[in-house]
Amino acid sequence: MKNIGDSTFDRTGYSSWDEFDPCAYVCHNYNKMMPEDRKIISIISNELCKMDIPLDHFKIVGDIGTGPNLYPAILIAPYVSEMGQIELIEPSLTNRNYLKCVFNSLSNDDDTLFEKNWCNYECKIIGLCGDIYKNAFKRLQRLVTVKNGSIYHLPKNKYDFVSSYFVAESISDCYLQFQLALNKIVDSVIPGGVIVTTHMLYSEGYQAGKNTKFPAVNISLDHIRESLIKTGLKQSNFKIWPVLTKQFEEKVRDGYQGMAVVIASKNS
Repeated sequence: MKNIGDSTFDRTGYSSWDEFDPCAYVCHNYNKMMPEDRKIISIISNELCKMDIPLDHFKIVGDIGTGPNLYPAILIAPYVSEMGQIELIEPSLTNRNYLKCVFNSLSNDDDTLFEKNWCNYECKIIGLCGDIYKNAFKRLQRLVTVKNGSIYHLPKNKYDFVSSYFVAESISDCYLQFQLALNKIVDSVIPGGVIVTTHMLYSEGYQAGKNTKFPAVNISLDHIRESLIKTGLKQSNFKIWPVLTKQFEEKVRDGYQGMAVVIASKNS
């Protein structure tokens, strides 16, 4: 049994989080922009525009379970005040070290592979979503704090905006853990705050490095909808977009049949 936050569950047969190889994971998932991610980025960017959120608006943002994925932080960066903060909450030491290396290379003007990868990603986001994302990656350097933390230990009513991409269903293979993770995400946002989550559909687990095995909860769109309602969110306060794999050629995980985007506002 392994402990993550308040939660205890059986991880027998799965790799430890410190075996997570961020470079291998980025190479597999973010070396190029996958069609699914392209769709997700477009949906989220368009919805943020429709919500009429001013640039430089949010004071405190949390990205929960960041891993080595920086495109969620890039997407929200223009909407965060220059006096604000983006907390990247990540329990894995290897992933935290990766994130720190990325931002250290920016501050030292090192032309590293890490920086090139995410600068290229920023360019693609600019092409999809417009000039508000110019220098968004550099902006992160001023706004980001990398923090050791668990989705199960989030403070209540802290964040103006929270994102969590492919996390809640990718911690264990237990549905109750997925529900608990969503509960904690919603609880961490102030009333009226904005929540963005993305999810793998029907995933049977994934790798992040050679000979690694990480768990997943096999969830459908109906599971996501039911779980959001169980968090206390009103149905009128959230929307779910399916991004189905039949549109695309390559599957990214075993059992995987697509992704889903959730955008919600917490009940005031």
